[in-house]
Amino acid sequence: MIARFKARFGRSTVAKALVAALIGTASVVGIAAPAQASNCATPAILADWYLPKGAYICEYGYTTKLYQGRMHIFVVGTDYTIYSTWQTAIDGPYVPHWTSLGGKGRSGITAITYKETASGRLVLALSVMGTDGNRWHKIYNYYVPNTWWPSQLGWSR
Repeated sequence: MIARFKARFGRSTVAKALVAALIGTASVVGIAAPAQASNCATPAILADWYLPKGAYICEYGYTTKLYQGRMHIFVVGTDYTIYSTWQTAIDGPYVPHWTSLGGKGRSGITAITYKETASGRLVLALSVMGTDGNRWHKIYNYYVPNTWWPSQLGWSR
């Protein structure tokens, strides 16, 4: 059938028809273009304290985690980089800026705390789906006290 079509209408028309058919099939089976993310302004106040101004991707939300008595907030910024702000003291104000934690996220951020058995330190662990489709992790206060592992801007698979 394609040979008859090609003989009657020419190669370029056949190619265009096949591309159109494939595009039509793709939309039927649910293959879609990546969604456009909308931007949200960070909340102005959380727990009676002002937060630094900024924007994040609405669909991913923001994550709050109480760690060592202080609230920590994590967002995926409009550039897909992971950012954080935190209270400077228990029940105190937040640092006046968002700090980059590096990486590129395409999901909400998961934050958990646990007690590291060897040292007894309380550890904060983050996880996010990266732009490459892999899950990426970062740990605070694990190998070296009061530092991020693998580094301030690095993430581990």
